[in-house]
Parts: sequence; structure tokens; C-alpha cells
Amino acid sequence: MRTALAAAGSALALLLSSTALAAPTAPLPPGWTMSADEPPREHERPRGTPAGTLRGIYGHGVANPFDAGSFDLGVEGALPVCRGDRAAQETYLRGIGDHRTHFWFYGTASQSVMFRREAQVRTDRPCGQGVLYSYDIERAFVADGYVHTMEMTPDGEADLFSSRAIDNSDDEYSGGFQPLHNLMARNERPRRGRGENARVAGVPVRCWSGGADFVWNQVCVSRSGPTRGMILSSGAGDDSQTTFRMGFLELDPRATLDARMFDLERSWTAPE
Repeated sequence: MRTALAAAGSALALLLSSTALAAPTAPLPPGWTMSADEPPREHERPRGTPAGTLRGIYGHGVANPFDAGSFDLGVEGALPVCRGDRAAQETYLRGIGDHRTHFWFYGTASQSVMFRREAQVRTDRPCGQGVLYSYDIERAFVADGYVHTMEMTPDGEADLFSSRAIDNSDDEYSGGFQPLHNLMARNERPRRGRGENARVAGVPVRCWSGGADFVWNQVCVSRSGPTRGMILSSGAGDDSQTTFRMGFLELDPRATLDARMFDLERSWTAPE
């Protein structure tokens, strides 16, 4: 009996192990394609993580609220959103949605990459061609207590543009707010007021609200797990509008990531 139970236990353990190894990797940024001509690279990974993957954080979020009401399509001579009649412009605005920017974040404790898509308003472009987007990629590395952030040029070169301490993050909107830095920064210093517990994309956060140069502002910081100390939502505004907003729609703090995301030698092609 004891032998049978041990065998059954071993079989169950093997089943659970194979199920864990079969866990799907986080989705790649929609529409982007990576080059396949580079040789596969081996990365350090935790025990039990499938080859070619890393454990880390995956998230899809939005930023830069888009107020379609700010375009007064009923006023004769008003600046158009795109070239077309009112119905065509309204369709274009609906295509943009509530936010101009969507981002896809992939990160470990030491490195990260962010793919970003931003809707464009072009008065010289026919509405019927659909919403026009711009795309960019940013990367960040953590070393010696600093987050080093860089932009990737179209030819795959990295341009360093920021090095800031890992505990230096922006609490609310400012002209210098750097999204990728603030996703890698871990700032758990006490903030003004008591704060309130909430959730962002299912992750427990502590939110602080206040007012200064703006009528209101808010920042929500993760309270536990791999994202502890990470800003998951931030915003500011006045009585008439939200002037800034960044937050996650979905977030997996213990995701299985495709290790190729972090190959600097690997080039990416943006959606058409």
C-alpha cells in the first residue's frame, strides 16, 4: 500500500510539474513581429522555468486620456480630425477610443521592455484610411541602484536618455513623467495622508489622493508580490477634464515571458 501511494504521489507530482512547464507565455505585443535570423540565446532562469523563457511581470495598460468631445465637429470651420465629413470624423474618433496610448510591458527585476502604440490626429489624412498610429520601443536596465532607460531607434540601436535612482519615481503628473522608469522604480516611502486600499487589474494597491497644481491627483502603488512598490495607476486633472492618466488594464505579476523579448540584437517590426 505504501509503495502504491508513493507511486501515485510521484505520478501526481510529475503531472503538476508538466502542467506548470506547459504554462503559456505572456502574449507578444499585438501586431509586432520579431526577427528570426538571430541564433537562440540562453538566459539565466529560475529552476522549473521552461527553456527560452523567464519569470517576470506582464501588463497591458493605457495612458494619455483622449477626449473626443474636445473636437467640436458641429462648428463650421473647426479644425477637422481627419479629411472627411462629420460622420467619417466621428467614426475615426470612436476608433481611437478613450486613450491615445496603449502599452505592453514585460519586465524582470533587472530589465524591461515596453512596446507603445499611440493614435495620431492628422488633419491632412483621409478618415477612410482608418486610425493612424505611431509605434516605439523603450528598454530599461537596473544596475547599481539606478534605472537606465533607453529608446530604441528604427534600426535597432539603443539611445540612452535617462538614468535615475530606483527609488525615485513620480507620484503624479509632471512634465518629466517617464512611464517605463516609473514601472521599474520601487518607491515605498510614506505619502501624504492615510491612503486607501484598492485593486488595479486585480493586484492589491494603496492609493493616495491630493491636490496641488491640479484640482486632484492620485497615485496607486502595489502592496505585495513582485510588483511591490511599483506604480500601477497614476492620474491628475481639474474640474473639466483628466489631464493625465496611466494605468494597467491587465497585469500578471508572475508571468512566463519569452526570453527573446530581452535580446538587444533582435529587431522588431511595428504593425503596418
